[in-house]
Amino acid sequence: MLEDNSSQKDSKRPCSIKDYGKELVGDRIKVWWPLDEKFYEGVVSSFDPVERKHKVVYDDGEAEKLRLHKERWEMLEDNSTQKDHGLDFQGRAVSSAT
Repeated sequence: MLEDNSSQKDSKRPCSIKDYGKELVGDRIKVWWPLDEKFYEGVVSSFDPVERKHKVVYDDGEAEKLRLHKERWEMLEDNSTQKDHGLDFQGRAVSSAT
């Protein structure tokens, strides 16, 4: 599935899947919900390295586990503890062609 990362080296996307790990825990993000056609804001509360899923707790109290590398999401600028990730956090779904 995502075993051959060689094609991703030349992609426009600056981050690899491993960049979306525990480093995001505690950060505020917004996740695109295509059926609602809007973003919902929340906090990344945990990361499961085995399933490679982040738990996002939304501002309305709802929570879900997501593979952020397959979701459309953006980092919110109001993160109180801005971390120096050295990465561009404009999350976009990975194309199935790559």
